[in-house]
Amino acid sequence: MGMGSRLPAEHTATATGEIAAPRERVWSMIVDVAKQPGWRTGLKAVEVLSAEGDETCWREVQAWMAMPLCATRSEAPRLRVVQIADPKLPFGGSWTYELEAAGPTSTTRDDHGAGNDRAGDVAVFRALRDG
Repeated sequence: MGMGSRLPAEHTATATGEIAAPRERVWSMIVDVAKQPGWRTGLKAVEVLSAEGDETCWREVQAWMAMPLCATRSEAPRLRVVQIADPKLPFGGSWTYELEAAGPTSTTRDDHGAGNDRAGDVAVFRALRDG
């Protein structure tokens, strides 16, 4: 089991940072799940399962497991909620991405909900900073 097995069942972790990129660029990286293996460490592949309107579902393949996720709320380019989409898993959780325009930069807040094993994952911050 990953880090999530050692976290309390009900918890929230928040990461906030300023990114030297326009909000629209940050948004496109978050919503284009098919391209995320190119910049997210540990993510081997993404299989898009369905895409209808604002709700997209996909499976993330990592070295230790595959996890289905669904975007349950999208308000471009400022809010995206993603939830683990398998109630049979021994954990659950959601991620809420909030983007604010701050001139030529974006301020991104990434809240991780209960049962999530990626509380320290701020890959979008690293990808934009390093890329």
